[in-house]
Amino acid sequence: MNCRQPVVSQRITAFASHSPQSSMSSPSQWPLPEQGVRFLTPAFMVTKLARHPEHQAWAADEVLALDGEPDADTPLPRLDAVLDECMRLHPPAPAFAREPTEDIELGGHTIPAGTTLMLAPFILHRSDRFFEDPSTWDPRRWTPEMRAALPRFAFYPFGGGPRVCIGAAMARVEARLALVAILRRFRVEAPPGARLRLVPSVTLRPAEPVRLKFVAR
Repeated sequence: MNCRQPVVSQRITAFASHSPQSSMSSPSQWPLPEQGVRFLTPAFMVTKLARHPEHQAWAADEVLALDGEPDADTPLPRLDAVLDECMRLHPPAPAFAREPTEDIELGGHTIPAGTTLMLAPFILHRSDRFFEDPSTWDPRRWTPEMRAALPRFAFYPFGGGPRVCIGAAMARVEARLALVAILRRFRVEAPPGARLRLVPSVTLRPAEPVRLKFVAR
């Protein structure tokens, strides 16, 4: 599974220094030195916050209350909730393959060793077995109680087990810092009629340009 994920805060500097009010198109056209997979999760986060101003204000309040620059250990529960809700509905890899090394029993069926199994976080993360109102984007669902009750592999945007993405921890830090950099400088708005269609590939990405408006605070 490709585990190259979002951009670090320094890579947001070029973006954050642009015009206070501007319309930017798809992630591939945003002014960052590295493009593609590393930018998709922050792009989805900003797009979702633009479409849910109440959640954007909730997250921005946490960012604007920061004293100094955050680091990997700075508690940011609201931004963590935004990130996890984004990766719940927009996992970096919508599906990936695994092969058991020995015969296993699964759901009453014998799966021979070497069988290719397709695992789909994109589907499981939308299951009402684990998430209330699963189609709704609601970062406030990620309470400590909800996290404690969630089964281990009901949420696995980076895979799991011995083949878990080795860059998962760094990816989370990068995404948090990217969102801090943006929310400190801008309020993000979605133009009327804007939509977000998805293309499932090795990574999940927008099917067409996504237009957003960045307004200086």
